[in-house]
Amino acid sequence: MHTIQNLDFSHAMQLAVLDQKLMLEEGGDNDKTLVQLDIRMKNWLSDGCEAVGVIDAGLVVAFCLYRLDPDACLVKKLYVMEDERRRGLATRLLDTVAERAQGLPIQLHVASGNVTAFAFYEQYGFTEWYRTLIK
Repeated sequence: MHTIQNLDFSHAMQLAVLDQKLMLEEGGDNDKTLVQLDIRMKNWLSDGCEAVGVIDAGLVVAFCLYRLDPDACLVKKLYVMEDERRRGLATRLLDTVAERAQGLPIQLHVASGNVTAFAFYEQYGFTEWYRTLIK
């Protein structure tokens, strides 16, 4: 059974594994080890970010890492394991974050080649605000 719960430092390595999968799927350069990603996740969690996740049989199968700022809620990471997709988990996570944002606008970044994520976010109600180009 899937349950949504707050995540903390004890989940950091599981989040690092999922973050690594996300970066690989997006086609980004990732030269970080799991230990480095674990440390980065712990740094985010200690620096004002919060995480909510979907737990199944004790494992994190989906998560959303976000930060509530005074003028917006910034979603830093959202990932659902491949075999758990199309079950409404990302929607449940975003609904939870939106409730916690208490009316603040929600902002997020999507890799330009991640057309599936773009389609999901548009269906959820997000609109494109601006594009960042990198050389």
